[in-house]
Amino acid sequence: MRRKARDESLFILVGDIIRPNVHFFFVQLEHLYFPPGTPANDLFEYSVLKWEDMLYLIGVFPRRYADEAMHIAYKLGLRFADGVPTVLDHKGARQFPVNGKFMFTLETRGGGTMTFDPLVQQQVEAIEINAWLAAHGFPPLEESDQ
Repeated sequence: MRRKARDESLFILVGDIIRPNVHFFFVQLEHLYFPPGTPANDLFEYSVLKWEDMLYLIGVFPRRYADEAMHIAYKLGLRFADGVPTVLDHKGARQFPVNGKFMFTLETRGGGTMTFDPLVQQQVEAIEINAWLAAHGFPPLEESDQ
């Protein structure tokens, strides 16, 4: 990951796994611009990292898609905060173990709503199910089946 953080052709986003819409953001980004089962998907990396007893989602993709990612984030009430996550507690300040020039943290933007929306969760599940079906040669679910 440190090598990728130094690669200025890549854009890296880190988000707390429990922050509303972070998971949905990565699902939308992948399925809109890097569809599973296509060569474009090789350009998108998505992983989970445990740090300071918290889970973070990390997405790595070509920097030329940063504007598209920002548009999705904005629609979901998120923003790209400069820098990486930092923990402040009685032990002091600790910064995420990887950092880079084009590495940002997904945060809720001012005025965003911090709620878990069951409709959003249903949309995420439908996207994931339809992606799996498509990758295995099946037609997508009808809206009434979802």
